[in-house]
Amino acid sequence: MIPSLHFYVNMRKDKEYIEKYRSIFEKILGKKEFDRYMKKAEKITLETLKKEMEKIENNWRKKEKKFFKVMKEEFGKWRRKLYFCHISSTYVCGGGYEYPTIIVFPFSEHVDPLHTIMHELIHLHLIEDMKRLSIKPKNYFEFAEIGVAIMSKKIRDNFDIPILFPDKKIERKFIKIEDKIQKIKKWEEKLNFLARIL
Repeated sequence: MIPSLHFYVNMRKDKEYIEKYRSIFEKILGKKEFDRYMKKAEKITLETLKKEMEKIENNWRKKEKKFFKVMKEEFGKWRRKLYFCHISSTYVCGGGYEYPTIIVFPFSEHVDPLHTIMHELIHLHLIEDMKRLSIKPKNYFEFAEIGVAIMSKKIRDNFDIPILFPDKKIERKFIKIEDKIQKIKKWEEKLNFLARIL
């Protein structure tokens, strides 16, 4: 089974995101940069958002089947037939997820929306793997970001996906353990090893 991604916009939900994640966005971007993005976000209309969604969706459809297929071949099957992509006017850090939904800010200046979609879908696959294997890492955030980096690197030749890290600390941890991880053959064993060391 190869799943698909359903795109939508929801301005009411966008307001909820900004209330819920304001402090996290300010921490990631810095207050000044966050305020600059929010001024831009206030001017985004529903019509503008729908046009952006249409462009992104058209570009995604050209890669969708291959992406889901390659991920399945490398990391095992997907657990759902359908995932969701909320194209958001306020999720200004670029992207996120609330399983089974990914969130994409289409006006990001530092990452392509298609790369964001792939990155966040990889997070969803990782969540499914963790549930299947009953993995409960001590530091979920580091585990998730390093796990996604490992997966992204594995499929990079197919999609030219960048390896994205939320901060330098996690990137340094990834670099430190990357050789050990690569020596482990099975995906499940890699995840169990990662959970033990983080």
